[in-house]
Amino acid sequence: MKYFLFIICIASSFFGSSQNWTDEIPQDFNWYSYESESDFWINSGQAWHRYDGINVHSYHVSDTTSGLKGTFIQSNLYPDRNYTLWTSTYEFICYYDYAMDMFQCFKPIYKNDTLSEFKGLYFLEEQNSFLFQSDQNLYMIHTESMEVQLISSKETNNIVCALIDKEQHTMYTSPWVSGNGFEIWDMKKWMYSEIDFNRCSETFFNCTISDFEQINDDIWLASSKGLIRWNKEDECNSELFLPNDKSLSFINITSFEQHFLLTTNKDGLFIFNPETKSFISSIKTDHQQVPLRSNAVLDVFNKGSSFVLSFQDAPIQEIDKSSIRKEILLGESPETYSNTLLICSNDRYLCISDRNKYIHIFDTSFNKVCELDISSYEVIMDVKFIENDLVFASINSVHRLCLTNNNTIYNLKSEQNINRISTNDDQVFIIGAGFINNIYNQEFVDCTKDFIPNAIHLIQNSHCRVSTNTTSLSVENDKSQKSYDFPGFIQDIQFSEKEDEVIVLCAGDIYSLNLTKEEVTKCVLQSDQIKGIYVERGVIYYWDNLGVYKLIKINKSLKIIDLDDVHQFLKFGKSFIYTADKQLYTDPSKEMVSNKTFDLKVYSSNYELNKKNSNYFLTYAYYEKPVVISFSMGTVSANENGYYTYTNQYGQKQYATFDMPFPVSYFAEGKHVYSIQAFREDGLPANRFDLTVTVKGPFWKQWWFYAALAILVLSVFLIVFRLRIKRIQERFSVQKELNELEKSALQAQMNPHFIFNCLNSIQGFIMKNDKEKAMEYLGSFAQLIRSNLNASIERYIALDEEIKILKNYIKLEQLRLNDVFQFVINGLDDFEDEDVFIPPMLIQPFVENAIIHGMHGKEKEGVIQIDFSINDSFLFVNVHDNGDKITRPKKSNHKSVGVAITQKRLAHINTIQDKDFNVQFLTSQIGTSVKLKIRYVSKK
Repeated sequence: MKYFLFIICIASSFFGSSQNWTDEIPQDFNWYSYESESDFWINSGQAWHRYDGINVHSYHVSDTTSGLKGTFIQSNLYPDRNYTLWTSTYEFICYYDYAMDMFQCFKPIYKNDTLSEFKGLYFLEEQNSFLFQSDQNLYMIHTESMEVQLISSKETNNIVCALIDKEQHTMYTSPWVSGNGFEIWDMKKWMYSEIDFNRCSETFFNCTISDFEQINDDIWLASSKGLIRWNKEDECNSELFLPNDKSLSFINITSFEQHFLLTTNKDGLFIFNPETKSFISSIKTDHQQVPLRSNAVLDVFNKGSSFVLSFQDAPIQEIDKSSIRKEILLGESPETYSNTLLICSNDRYLCISDRNKYIHIFDTSFNKVCELDISSYEVIMDVKFIENDLVFASINSVHRLCLTNNNTIYNLKSEQNINRISTNDDQVFIIGAGFINNIYNQEFVDCTKDFIPNAIHLIQNSHCRVSTNTTSLSVENDKSQKSYDFPGFIQDIQFSEKEDEVIVLCAGDIYSLNLTKEEVTKCVLQSDQIKGIYVERGVIYYWDNLGVYKLIKINKSLKIIDLDDVHQFLKFGKSFIYTADKQLYTDPSKEMVSNKTFDLKVYSSNYELNKKNSNYFLTYAYYEKPVVISFSMGTVSANENGYYTYTNQYGQKQYATFDMPFPVSYFAEGKHVYSIQAFREDGLPANRFDLTVTVKGPFWKQWWFYAALAILVLSVFLIVFRLRIKRIQERFSVQKELNELEKSALQAQMNPHFIFNCLNSIQGFIMKNDKEKAMEYLGSFAQLIRSNLNASIERYIALDEEIKILKNYIKLEQLRLNDVFQFVINGLDDFEDEDVFIPPMLIQPFVENAIIHGMHGKEKEGVIQIDFSINDSFLFVNVHDNGDKITRPKKSNHKSVGVAITQKRLAHINTIQDKDFNVQFLTSQIGTSVKLKIRYVSKK
């Protein structure tokens, strides 16, 4: 049964990929991490865990398969120049062998002394060597020659390296467990100086440093007192920062986009802006958008587009960096992220406003440049950048925020019922209820009459200006003015980068107005009603109720963000900024996976009715996005605007024109056939297409998986079978040797010396004419031989039989030695002898040893006492003789072969019966005792 469960466990490992990889990492002590191009490593105290993007591979200490030795992992993973990964435990230095997928560990040797108890392992890139500390000394080991060099023998307790300044050739180290201040090492002379905060005021007294971070020339310290900006001239004048002046101890500093992420042991994660020297946000378990698993955050690990957080009392947690970036952008104000946020940007700045509380402006590194309280400006209607300043309009006024002049605010114009503003070069257009005003070089111009009546939108460039009312669009330049009517309400207009196109969002559809050709083209998109558009450097984005799309061609688009209820969207630097579901999102603008496009060409302009069908085949995996089928006209005349029919997944016939692609919906795995028929504009049929779509299911449903699983199961069965056969053979070999030992034991009992003595005693009795004793001795001798021969063919004999043989043997020895000793057997009344069975001839060799060695030199009063007791299926036997050190010979020619063989018998029996037998020798002034522990068998 256990082998079957083992096989089930092996098979179930193939299905574990759906489990979150963080659940496979223990929560013991996740303090170190390392990220390579393909793997993410994390430490849990007694193991390194490697996540390859699919599975977690664990390498435990003292596990022969992992090669990792020691008791506890003590340092991070560091790559040398050959990309070999190095780490250390308390007892060993180890490196990871990629080829063997295991660690190799060793103890470095310095001047014939083997070093151990390592504290710290840190890579020095220039020397291609590692620093480590052992026995308070600082050593360096070269990664290629393995040569060990003593760097410093000056004792120090500050052995945890937190920061190396390559330019200054300086290393900052903090205490191992506890201590005040830190040390600064000169890496050229390898001398250090101490920074002791205990000489300072109570503010820094007993200040323990746990981590370092450097920005420019500033050294920041995570300490038990708070966040410290170290003053190099005088540490007592260092700056201390605490959130809301609350006493707080920080453990770790991680830099992220010019900000600090600070961990605590009970208060969650804090975000600090070192430029403004302020805490801008805190993340805890009760956070509305990014709740932590625990407030006891140990460390923050960098993993691609996410962070991995470790805790003292919870499993690790993976958090997307966009969530942290959102906290950096808006911090803790406003408390909720409204869908109605106003967002705009230029090449240098990003502006986010919540309409009636704050305006936040950030640079390209997401550092906050300005935060403006706008609660006194009524409701903000619109924000736009003009050059490097911000123009914002409330419902009754327009203002200009000069970012290059100490954030000074100028009032440009007061007006009633302002709707929106538009900017171009140094011009600001104010669009209100029935009016348009122009402010150019701080001069106000009323230009309502020059634009389309009741204008709603206005954009302008160096060539023309475009304005709209509800359903009409007007284009004006120096030479002419032309209007275009649209079939619905115009929601938005934007220039493309080419400046010869205007993108129009009208009644949920997108139109392209080519200003050169003066043509309007509708973009045919498979989408719900479009809610908004955004044009950035010629790339058109739009969004509907299902997400955000990138327009590739006039009839093709790519979904890049899958999210409901998107309200605003723009691209700033390398990130997308958008609002949805009352949240602000910031996602890296990485390349998205597009839908596969399959192109079918319509041939035969003659529409041959009986032409052979064209067969197409398409394959994609179940997890990929649906395939889009598009048509090109081929040899069909350009004026033939036909259509085609196809059967959807519900068996319904659908009609579509050639310029409309249709998506192949998700199917269950297997083959699905589309029958597509093309028709001419007058209804005559063209050739038919048979499209076979094969959807590949999950890997565990593929034939090769079943074959591999069958081979695996068969291999496991073969391995288990061979192991079972091997164990049977080993048991057989042990049993065979045991039988040989039993025979040897019997031969040892009846050794020639004993037989000779017995016969010699019988001869003596006969010569003395003592016929009775001679007959008694001879009878006992014959009975002893018979009993030994009978016992030799049995695996177990009854205890009373063993005692009879024992008594017979002792009586013979008494007769031979002229009754110089007596014997006593105790404890036989405590149990039923006939129900206790033991291996034969286990006790007699020890009794023989007591007679030969214990009774030697005794004239009278020798006593051999044998005690029996029973407890928990074990028989306990104590053989005691009262021979002393005076009478016991120092040397004896007798070699106790029987005892040696019996001990070897017990060792072999223990290999079969799991250490059920034990023997112990005790010697004192009053004699010698031999204690035996024997598992007995009951045959009731």
